[in-house]
Amino acid sequence: MIEDVIKIDKETINDISKKLFDNIHTKEEYISFMLNYLQNKYPYTNVYSDNVNYKLSSQSRRYLEFVSSITYNDDSFKIYPYNANEKQASNYYANILKEIINYHINCKVSYEEAFNIYINEYNNANQNIINDLKTKKMMPYYGMPSFMYEKVCYLICCAVAIDENIPFDVYEQMKAFMEKYPEENNNFMRICPYYSAEFKRDYDNFEKNYLRMLEYEKSLVPKAKEVWSNFLTDVNAHDNSKFAYLAHTFTSGEVPPDKMEKVCTSLLTENIQTIGEFGLLYNANNTVDEICSDDAGSWEVTKDEFIERDMPKSWQFPSKENKTIFYEYSKISKILLPQRLINEFEYSKNNLCSEIVLTNYPKPIGVFYTDSCKDINKVTSYASKYNLPLIHITKEKIRFF
Repeated sequence: MIEDVIKIDKETINDISKKLFDNIHTKEEYISFMLNYLQNKYPYTNVYSDNVNYKLSSQSRRYLEFVSSITYNDDSFKIYPYNANEKQASNYYANILKEIINYHINCKVSYEEAFNIYINEYNNANQNIINDLKTKKMMPYYGMPSFMYEKVCYLICCAVAIDENIPFDVYEQMKAFMEKYPEENNNFMRICPYYSAEFKRDYDNFEKNYLRMLEYEKSLVPKAKEVWSNFLTDVNAHDNSKFAYLAHTFTSGEVPPDKMEKVCTSLLTENIQTIGEFGLLYNANNTVDEICSDDAGSWEVTKDEFIERDMPKSWQFPSKENKTIFYEYSKISKILLPQRLINEFEYSKNNLCSEIVLTNYPKPIGVFYTDSCKDINKVTSYASKYNLPLIHITKEKIRFF
């Protein structure tokens, strides 16, 4: 049978490789030769194109990352931060090429047809995994180890201003994990190319330590909130020469305050200007999700959206609910104090605004408008409608950092 396959294939390949077919007599020799031939003609690639090798490369890599990063437990599942590196993905692709060669031999279909069959099979397998995951409960996912570790390091930097009993033993355990499992840089992103049972056990412990640090951070929130409360201005005692508010600017039309479950604010003072014409003012008597001296890159995502995006390992889904907030930037903390925020903001020079994310339908204390506001009547009407004080923020004494 292999002789017939060799005879037919000899007529379909290029002239240079055709001569080499004269030395092929066994199935093993044929598979070895064709694997080398296909790897040269259809190499593994992550560069987007409409070619069959890209389609098979991308679908097989997706499948490898799915089966290696997901563990199931009855009606729930947990994901781990595994992303295949180039070597792992190309080796997996090479094994699929061997399967294609055997399929070509046994089923007598062309290689082009075999490629399309395997592309469809992996695409269907990936879609079946996605559909199945949507029916199950997802355990919280807290992101890449580097994100958690960097967040904890920053948390500690913030904590030293209000507490002396920092759990450095937990930090040291997390540091040891990062040294044991260093991440790799791949296409301008960090990846965690580990999926062994040992790694997953270690990651589970790393995650528990991370949650211990978040509980520690949570215990300090009342102290941080007290500092913020003393720092922020009472809207009824506004002085344009010295003030501090948490400001949310309307950039695409005003929204009723009671409809805003999550509000992204920035620190607005006599020295730090906000971007935009008008918006809402808030104080510290709200639920703070995270604070950052830069744009933290906060995003809302549903469970199904997260799954449909192949559960990006650089994101987080730290909730058992069907909707959550995740962050791109790791230097965030609920206990970042105002003076440190201002110092970091001034030092950066590149930051356009800070970001203080408020949740659970925060209650505004006022409406503000700036010198650039083009429709004062609209702002006045909005403030009156919701019975909120109206504050004019002038740029006269404001400098830009």
